[in-house]
Amino acid sequence: MGITQARFWRRIYLVICLLLGVVTPLVCWYMIPDFNPVEKPLSYFGVVPHTSFIWNATLLVLAVGVYLNAQASFKAYFRKRHYRRFLRVILWAAVCFLFLTAIVDMQHSLIHKLSAALFFVTYNFFVFCFGLLRSLKYVRKG
Repeated sequence: MGITQARFWRRIYLVICLLLGVVTPLVCWYMIPDFNPVEKPLSYFGVVPHTSFIWNATLLVLAVGVYLNAQASFKAYFRKRHYRRFLRVILWAAVCFLFLTAIVDMQHSLIHKLSAALFFVTYNFFVFCFGLLRSLKYVRKG
């Protein structure tokens, strides 16, 4: 497989992940019309029997998509190996927490909430560090 073909398939995969991230909550909401996002978290879709498979499978696909997208951009944006290594560790932790969020349902409330909170914290920290480290060399592009 050539570079052009690999980039094509990567873009197709990322578009599918983006569509899944938008369409899946809407489909689950359609399947559970009495759902109120003010009262219950989106993780509720992972507990209800007829939406749990769709919701958890989407989380797993999105975790792989997040990892592949970030991993592919490391070499393009960072020449220094220690920057890439630092970002890769944070990214790996965020993806592991998202996997845990998908695998551990809300019936194990503490573990699920902890893994979800740690995913949001580590992924936002990863995005912040990515921009910060990028801006150290390219102030206008950071």
